[in-house]
Amino acid sequence: MANVPRAVASMLKRFDLSKYAHQRISSLSGGNKRKLCAAISVMTPVSIVLMDEPTSGMDPASKELVARAIHQVTRTEASVIMTSHSVAECEKLCNRVGILARAGLRCIGSPQHLKHKYGEGYVAFLRFPRSIVPGELKDVIYRYFPMAEVFSRQAKAARLLIPQNHELVLSEIFTKFKCLACDLKATDYTLTQSSLDQVLVNFSTGSEDDCSDLRSNSRRRINLNQQHGVDGIHMDTF
Repeated sequence: MANVPRAVASMLKRFDLSKYAHQRISSLSGGNKRKLCAAISVMTPVSIVLMDEPTSGMDPASKELVARAIHQVTRTEASVIMTSHSVAECEKLCNRVGILARAGLRCIGSPQHLKHKYGEGYVAFLRFPRSIVPGELKDVIYRYFPMAEVFSRQAKAARLLIPQNHELVLSEIFTKFKCLACDLKATDYTLTQSSLDQVLVNFSTGSEDDCSDLRSNSRRRINLNQQHGVDGIHMDTF
C-alpha cells in the first residue's frame, strides 16, 4: 500500500467514520467499532478476507455500507468468507451459502440451488371475485397438483403449498398454476419459492439421519463454484 494515510482517510470516509478519526477506539459506540473492524478487514488488498458476523449490532445504514464494501472487495478478484446469523444477509451478499446445523456443515451451494434442492416447494396465493366452496377449490387444485395442500383459506382467497417436484421445471409449474387460476377465475395470483429460512429450519429440526442423507447428497451433487465471490456460513441459532 503506497500511501497509507490516504488509504486510511479513504476508508474512514467510505464507512462514514471520518468525524471519529482523532478519537480513541475505546470511546466509539459498539456499532462504530464494528464498522471500524470491517474497514480494517477490507482495507489491505488480499486474496481472502475472513469476516465474523460483520454487521452484528449495526443499524440498517451501516449494514448497507458494509455490504457495499464487501461487493467492492469481490469485484477486485478477492474472496470473502463470512459468518452470519441473518439468512436474508447471506442471501443478499453471498453467491454460495453453507448451513451449519447440529454441529456440522450440512450443505453448501448457491442460495437458489439450496432452495430448489432442499426447500419444501412453492407457496401459491389466489384471490377470487366470489366465495369458493371448499370442495370446488380442492377438486380444481387436485386436477393440476395432486400433492398440493391448502393451508390457509378465506371466503375469497386461498394459500396453498405446492410440494417440490424435480420432474417439472419452473415454467411448467407456473403454466399449470396459471391454468388453475383461470379455472377458478382468480382475479390475481402469486407463486413464490420457499425461502432460505425454511431450508435452515428443515436442517435444524430434522433428525440426524435425515441431515446425514442431505449432507451426503450435497457432497455428491453440488458442483462448487471456484470463481471469486462471497461465501456465507449461516450459523444455526435454534
